[in-house]
Amino acid sequence: MRPADAAHDDGVFRAAGEAATFQPLRFGFHMLAFAGIPAAFLLWAKVVHRPFFWQLRGNLALAVPTLVVAPAVALTHSGKYASIVEEDLKVADGGNAAGASFITRRP
Repeated sequence: MRPADAAHDDGVFRAAGEAATFQPLRFGFHMLAFAGIPAAFLLWAKVVHRPFFWQLRGNLALAVPTLVVAPAVALTHSGKYASIVEEDLKVADGGNAAGASFITRRP
């Protein structure tokens, strides 16, 4: 087989093989939906520029309660998390659970 024929046998390197699966209309709709519309929304949104410390105060008013609530919600399930870690340590130790001795199970 000649080197030129070998290149024609591989559909990955043929321009006709690549162009056969390329569908410009579907690609155009995809680009419009996932690039054009979000870009239009960003251009349409009105940005209010405030002084730095006013913006910082507003951001902290959202961030601090979130940083308090998220760990509080996680702590309500801490017994489940501890039992999962204990089980993982037992499996890792082959059933000995030598590293799981510090975990206590609450009734």
